Amino acid sequence: MPPKLPARMPHPLMPATDLMVGGDATVLMAMHVLDNNAARIALVVDAQKRLIGSVVDGDIRRGILRGATLDSPVRDLMHKTPYTLPLSAPRQQILETMRTLEIKQIPLLAEDGTIAGIVIHDIL
Repeated sequence: MPPKLPARMPHPLMPATDLMVGGDATVLMAMHVLDNNAARIALVVDAQKRLIGSVVDGDIRRGILRGATLDSPVRDLMHKTPYTLPLSAPRQQILETMRTLEIKQIPLLAEDGTIAGIVIHDIL
């Protein structure tokens, strides 16, 4: 069941379903996700759709330079401690976090740890 969203969101929350891949997904599958979305991030999730990592172009590039192949599991390349904020985070906190960490997108998590959606800096 998707997380219950507040009646009025303090930020433009985009759905993250199309960004999600399992840890056993291949690097090639993650590359397709990256290529097909404006967020330019793949969110690696467990069976309960809880975030366990994230992958961006640079992670794949560095992985390939270290010997990964397109058939390698994405969990071998993922950033294992992705930056997140709670769904209740106000817009200003999201902006400050993105600016401080120099990131362009940040997943927002529901109380149960599942991904409620993603906020992208360019449309915030």
